[in-house]
Amino acid sequence: MEKSKLRSSRDYRELPEIDAVNPPVELISTLKKSKIAAFFDYDGTLTPIIENPYQAFLSQEMREVLANLAKKILVAIVSGRDKNNLYELINLPDIFYIGNHGFDIKAPENNLSMEIGKDYAIFLQNFLQTINLELQSIPGALIEPKKYSVAIHYRNLKEEDKQKVIEVTQKIITESPKLKLGLGKQVLEALPNIDWDKGKAILWLIKKLNLDHDNIIMLYFGDDLTDENAFQVLPESSVGILVGHHSQKTYADYRIKTPEQVKNFLKKLMQELFN
Repeated sequence: MEKSKLRSSRDYRELPEIDAVNPPVELISTLKKSKIAAFFDYDGTLTPIIENPYQAFLSQEMREVLANLAKKILVAIVSGRDKNNLYELINLPDIFYIGNHGFDIKAPENNLSMEIGKDYAIFLQNFLQTINLELQSIPGALIEPKKYSVAIHYRNLKEEDKQKVIEVTQKIITESPKLKLGLGKQVLEALPNIDWDKGKAILWLIKKLNLDHDNIIMLYFGDDLTDENAFQVLPESSVGILVGHHSQKTYADYRIKTPEQVKNFLKKLMQELFN
């Protein structure tokens, strides 16, 4: 695989849109000549984003698509969710789970795993205690503690409350040099202040599996700002697919509208490549 380099960003509206039923001929042609590894964010990519993240269940049809795809190629889920939470939601033993934005990685064979951030547990716990006290007066602010991060969801708040949550959360994280701020769709996260993210995690995994060859193409599907860390470091030969849109420029190559269309595109892809 060619050495990864930072891509140039562009407005998501400039991206060619994938028709799930009739995907780009040049894309299919390229994939037919290559070995493939596929990476997926979870919320907003495999499932629609909903008000309560604890109820974002994977459809049985999407689960079957992922299971069938994993019989043919490497499949990994790369999410801000906890690794164990991802496994509970997806429940497929033959895929890779990359949780907490890359801080926690688990392979199907149980012989490859990696955790970054263990030494930061006390700082995340201190942040959790502080943010709980600061936001307890704001109904609807959802604080989600995870193994290597703490997420603050403000999707369901009034506009004035959203701004307060953002300001308070940013202030507390800024005051802790051991933590850094992560931005997502209607969510802020406290993360270990380590130079690590989704992009570095997938590149680490590819190298560990000895898949960093010129004939390997990585497909990465993601919808959120955190997925830009992965899009940005993809080798030029690989393909980033933005699901829907977000509020900033993107490093992706294509876009597709919805998780439903992701499912249909994967079905078409398997027909074209493996039948």
